[in-house]
Amino acid sequence: MHQLTHRMNTYLQAFNAYLYLLCYRFFTYWQHLHWSAQVLSIFALSRLWGWVIFSVIGAQDKYTPWKTGPMSYAEFISIWDSGWYEKIALDGYPRILPTNSEGIVAQNTWAFYPLYPMSVKFIQELTGSAYYPTAIALATVSGFIASLVVYLLFNRSISWCRQHRLHLNNRSSRAVESPHHLALWATAAFAWAPVAPILQVPYAEALNMVFLGLTLYLMMTQRWALGAIAGILAAFSRPVGVPLGALAGIWWLICMYRSYHQTPQAHPTVSTLRGVLIKHLGQGVSAISICAAAISWPLIAWAYTGRMDAYTATETAWRQSHLVLFQPWIAQSQEYFGPAGVPVLIMSILGFTFLMASRCARRVLHPVLNLWCYSYLTYLLLFLYPQSSTFRLLLPLFPLLVVFIGMSGSRAYRVLWIVASAIFQSVWVGWLWHWKELPGGGDYPP
Repeated sequence: MHQLTHRMNTYLQAFNAYLYLLCYRFFTYWQHLHWSAQVLSIFALSRLWGWVIFSVIGAQDKYTPWKTGPMSYAEFISIWDSGWYEKIALDGYPRILPTNSEGIVAQNTWAFYPLYPMSVKFIQELTGSAYYPTAIALATVSGFIASLVVYLLFNRSISWCRQHRLHLNNRSSRAVESPHHLALWATAAFAWAPVAPILQVPYAEALNMVFLGLTLYLMMTQRWALGAIAGILAAFSRPVGVPLGALAGIWWLICMYRSYHQTPQAHPTVSTLRGVLIKHLGQGVSAISICAAAISWPLIAWAYTGRMDAYTATETAWRQSHLVLFQPWIAQSQEYFGPAGVPVLIMSILGFTFLMASRCARRVLHPVLNLWCYSYLTYLLLFLYPQSSTFRLLLPLFPLLVVFIGMSGSRAYRVLWIVASAIFQSVWVGWLWHWKELPGGGDYPP
C-alpha cells in the first residue's frame, strides 16, 4: 500500500511538472504573438464563456413568451429586443405610430436605430441567409472588431499620458508598466465585463462599440474626416449621438482656446483668431457633422410620421410617462433606497467626479476619453429612466476600465477583477436575460 501511494505521488508530481511546463511554454509563445492575436484570443475565450452561460441558463427555461421549454444557445440569445431589430429589417418603420386606447403612443420600432438591422438586411440580400444567423454572426464579428479598437484606444491613451504627464509616472519602487501590457489587461477587463455577453447577441451594442471606439480613437489622433464618418455611424447605431456631439463640440472649443492662447504674440489679435479658426476648420466641420447626426434621427422620425415628437413619444412609451430631465433618477433612487436614495445618488455622482479627477485617471485617460465619460454620464442623468436595462447602458463608459485596472499593478488584483466580472456575467444573464415572470406579469428587461 505504501509503495502504491508513493507511486501515485510520483505520477502526480510528474503530471504537475508537465502541466506547469506546458502552461509556461504556452504563455511564452502567447506573449510573442502580435498584439491583435493576443486581443482576439482573449476575446474569443470570453465569448466561449458567454456561450457556456447562455447555453446552460437557456436550457433551464420552462416557459417564455418566445418559446415553451428549454432554449438552445441561438434561440436564447435571440429574445427580448432582438425581435424589434428583426421587425425593422423585415418591415421597416411605421408611418403611423401605434397608440393605445387612451391615444398614447405605444412601444414601436422608432426607439431602435437603423444601422444594425439594415446592415443585417443588406447581408441577407447578398447571401440569402436567414435573419437570426446573420444577425448573430454580425454581432459576434463586431464584438471581435470592437475588442481590437478598444485595445488601440487604450494603448494610444496610455502612451499619450506617458508623453504629456511624465510627472504622474515617476515610480522609484518599480519600472513603469508598458502601455501594451496595461492596455491588454484593460481590454481583457472589457471582454470579461459583467454585461459583455451583450457583445454576442443580436443587439446593436457590439456594432456601436466599433464605431464609438473608432470615433474616440480618431479624435485622439486628430483624423477629423474619418472621425466624422465613424461618429455619424455611431449615432445611427445606438443613442450615443447627443453625448458624442457634445464631446466633439466641447473638444473643438478647447482645442481652439488652447491654440489661441499659445500664440507667440504678446496680445492675440483678430487675425490670430482667424488663423485659429482656419487651423481647426476640419475639426469644426467634424464636430458639426456629428452634432447634426445626433439630431437627425428624431427629425427623420418626425418627417416620416408627420408627428414632431415621434421619437421622444416612442422612447417614453417604455417608461409610461413624459420625458422629464433628471427627475426619474430622484424618483427611482427613492424607490429602491428610500430616504437614503437622494444621498446615495449624490454620493455616486461625487464618487464618479473624484475618480475622473484622480491621479490614476490622469495617468491613463486622454482628455478625449475623460470628456467622453463626463458627456455620456451627463446624458444618462438627464434623459435616462433608470431601471434594469441601465447596467447594459453603462457599457459606453468602458474607458473607466483602464482606470480601475491601472489602480494596481498586482496580477492577483487584476485576475480577481476579471474572475469576479466573469461570475457577474452569469449573474446578469441568470437574473435579467433569463425570463422569470413577475407576479404582476412581465419581467425586468436586460
